Amino acid sequence: MKTRSLTLALSALALATASFVASAADHVFSNTAQLQVESGNATPYPSNIPVSGLGGNITQVTVTLHGFSSGDLYSPLLLLVAPGGQKIMLTNGAPNGTKSTSNATWTFSASGVAVPSGAVPSGTYLPSSFFPDTPPPPAPAGPYSTDLTTINGAAAGQNGSWELYVRNFTGGINQTALTIASGWTLNITDDVPDTTCASE
Repeated sequence: MKTRSLTLALSALALATASFVASAADHVFSNTAQLQVESGNATPYPSNIPVSGLGGNITQVTVTLHGFSSGDLYSPLLLLVAPGGQKIMLTNGAPNGTKSTSNATWTFSASGVAVPSGAVPSGTYLPSSFFPDTPPPPAPAGPYSTDLTTINGAAAGQNGSWELYVRNFTGGINQTALTIASGWTLNITDDVPDTTCASE
């Protein structure tokens, strides 16, 4: 009886070590070129990230800015345009009391929080739009959404060039620079299994 129990236990262990782990796949794409502007459109306009290898259905998209600085958060406008035609206003102005951010890492996510008042630190924030300003061409005309989940769905049409339009609505004595020192990153999750073999 003891021998049989030991044999069964070893068989179960062998099956466990030969098993596979499947989970949703994260695809990370970046453009590390700096974006900076005193007033008007940033250079380049837009900033592009080529995306390939997406399959199945997209379940989540987040956008991260690296080294984001602005002395007046009422001024920046950032519009994300996906190859499938979705137009997401990541930020357009700011709520009352919001002032600035300095060399911060901002991630825009549908599961983020509202941008706080005062000096805004690094964090994960909801896209928001407080003003009716629109980016000039070649940015597409509105309407614009602030809901990143509108990109979720069939992934095949989202392979291509993703665009980030950055504009700074300042001038005169209130002029303050906008800088995204180390560019931006897309993190796209799809439901195609990421299959890896468990270690023995």
